[in-house]
Amino acid sequence: MNREKTRNEAPRGLAGRLPRLAAGSLCILLLVLAGRAGQVAASHRYRAQYDRLPAEAGTRPTLPAGIRFVTVALGGFRGIVADALWIRASILQEKGRYFELVQLADWITALEPHFPEVWIFHAWNLAYNVSVLFESPEDRWRWVRHGIALLRDRGIVFNPDSPSLCRELGWIFLHKIGSDYDSAHWYYKRSWAREMEPFFPEGRLDYDRLVSAPSDRRRLLADPQVASLVDHIRAAGEDPFDAAVLHPRSRPPSVNRLLQNNPAAAVLLDFIRRNVLEHRYKLQPDIMRQVEEICGPLDWRLPYAHSAYWGYRGAAQAQGFEKLACERMVYQSAAAAFRQGKLYYDRERDIFILLPKLDMFEHVLRTYQYAAAQLEDPAPALEARYYFLRMATLYFYVYSGPEEARRVFTMLRSSGYAEEVPTDLDRFLVEETLRTSPPGDLKSILNAVLYQAAFWEALDFPDRAQGFTRLARLLWKEERRRAATTAAPSESLFEKRLEEARQQVRKTLSAAVPVGPENGL
Repeated sequence: MNREKTRNEAPRGLAGRLPRLAAGSLCILLLVLAGRAGQVAASHRYRAQYDRLPAEAGTRPTLPAGIRFVTVALGGFRGIVADALWIRASILQEKGRYFELVQLADWITALEPHFPEVWIFHAWNLAYNVSVLFESPEDRWRWVRHGIALLRDRGIVFNPDSPSLCRELGWIFLHKIGSDYDSAHWYYKRSWAREMEPFFPEGRLDYDRLVSAPSDRRRLLADPQVASLVDHIRAAGEDPFDAAVLHPRSRPPSVNRLLQNNPAAAVLLDFIRRNVLEHRYKLQPDIMRQVEEICGPLDWRLPYAHSAYWGYRGAAQAQGFEKLACERMVYQSAAAAFRQGKLYYDRERDIFILLPKLDMFEHVLRTYQYAAAQLEDPAPALEARYYFLRMATLYFYVYSGPEEARRVFTMLRSSGYAEEVPTDLDRFLVEETLRTSPPGDLKSILNAVLYQAAFWEALDFPDRAQGFTRLARLLWKEERRRAATTAAPSESLFEKRLEEARQQVRKTLSAAVPVGPENGL
């Protein structure tokens, strides 16, 4: 089954919201009142917000004037109209008419902005259903970002106490961007990392420095040196508060000259960074710090930090199943960051790769312990910890060595699931590689691991190349065992297979094709 097929099911919460209306009344209401709602929706579009510093505003705005007008004008009929539009949305969903759903969902959110299910339905339609109707990654990414912006900038702003909206936003980061669900996932990851780079140099953030930055322009400009710098940037014809000022490669040469060796530059840049993160991306430094205290050091250029952030925010105000879902998102994000939370980017060869972040191992274990302590039933968190230890054993074997792998393997064997784990480490490594690899026979999986060994060798990472070669030898022995041959594994045959992988890597790199770790680990 194609995993990129659109999700064709009724809007969440729909069944509980359909009144018992006569079919004729519904048609009249839909024809007469939906047109008026469309006029209101047309005046309430997404604002252009990705190239300028956002205005300093409150956390819970009042409804826009157009929506207030419709709310008052319709009076008691507002709920009936919303229900009628929900019925229409259900019909369009079943027929796969997703573009029409975009406009219809705009009307429903205008009528019921404080109903979280409306925003969830609308954002899912944009990020999942509409996006995959396009072939080009650029077009897909545009709709995915629309879904993110809808939840972050409108849904959560109007419903700040809704954990389900935080969870849905985190899911888009973790699943749509962070996993390989969509064939354009590498484009999503690269685009998000490129967008985050100016705000998170090397992926990190100095929280103390950021919190100490001025919170508004009045305080910022009270510093005479900063005020003078701002005036000079304006005199050069540039906006001193444009977010592009943060990135040396995107700001004009005239601004670069003004910022160079200027002690006020750091204050201005910290102010821009703080305000953009807080107002545009809705990232609060204090909450970001709390997330890292639980999950460990995260790279905020990658989607896993953001899914952990929104999961944590949702869990803080959730109860029951919703709390379980949000806590699960936090430890799933931490595990994903361990698996591929380190960014390697070779600009010259245009190679963008996500690598394991092994230093997060102990932090991830604490994340599971934290989740288990927060939940009434700790079993789901403990089971997830078991599967994480399985993955970590394999990753340590490849990226660190047999000694570290054996240490984690011992933890795995004592985790309460010993009967499901072979007693021999090599046997376990073979089984785990086959279990977690994409569907295929042993030969194709071995070739994929050999490709990884040759790939890292070509990039001059000998330790990683040796790790994949170690794993390839285990798979090579297993292949010979399954062939029921009594002859000892031939080193020359193994080297021949490895050389074939080297030739394939050289061909790929010489073609200047961006390479990601789709094969093997």
